[in-house]
Amino acid sequence: MKIPNRAIAAHTKQTSDRAAGTFTAPSESTVREDCQQRLAGRRLKPATRAAYEFALDPMTERYGARLVQKMSKTDIEKLVVELCDVTGPRGAGRTPL
Repeated sequence: MKIPNRAIAAHTKQTSDRAAGTFTAPSESTVREDCQQRLAGRRLKPATRAAYEFALDPMTERYGARLVQKMSKTDIEKLVVELCDVTGPRGAGRTPL
């Protein structure tokens, strides 16, 4: 059985990425699910959990249904600018954690 060249190239790239520590396995996790999982996996005091949830609210409101792997640096930068803008929605001078 002959293996197509593109399969060999894909395997070589994946192996190289794993060795370099840059490989990311495909995931169907959404931003909301990921935020919930990260908080659930931590032992937090109720006040701390509430503060973290408040800080994550703008992210989950805007991008909650989006796949984490579809997020871009630009998406995050836009959200940070909006949160730091006193006049923007949900702004009021909020500073990111």
